[in-house]
Amino acid sequence: MHVHTEYIGTIYSHTLTNIFNTHKHQLSQAEITYFTRSFKLHHRIPIFYGMPKVHKNPMALCPVVSCINSFSSIFSNWLDFKMKDLLFLIPSYIKDSKHLLDKIKTLTLPPNAKLFTADTTAMYSNIDTESGVTAFKNLFDYDTLIPKTSQEHSSSRSLE
Repeated sequence: MHVHTEYIGTIYSHTLTNIFNTHKHQLSQAEITYFTRSFKLHHRIPIFYGMPKVHKNPMALCPVVSCINSFSSIFSNWLDFKMKDLLFLIPSYIKDSKHLLDKIKTLTLPPNAKLFTADTTAMYSNIDTESGVTAFKNLFDYDTLIPKTSQEHSSSRSLE
């Protein structure tokens, strides 16, 4: 079984390396350096496991694929870095507590209003891949605040 897993990992890493090589002319020198240095590191095969949903009756498992330190995490980290530049386009995005307080100060609320907040993390795994890619492509294609340069469009193409 170990040989089979290594073989799949090799095919996977070759596929991602080919994607990089096809599109690297659209990347900055810093991004090319990031990828080439990251490719040289040791990577593990993603691990599949189940997290028990103890609040369900009967209890069920939530499938999880942990890609930490895997070859695909190189691309995930890069994409996460690139997408952070677009957060200002999301009206509901709040950067930190100070940003929240600044927004609250501009609100006109009735005297009996109550405010609630929630903090979320790790939501990428909850976004349907096709819906996420379509949303980003629409953002790149139709938002007038995003410069229409080949570099920004390379982010859209890399999502595919």
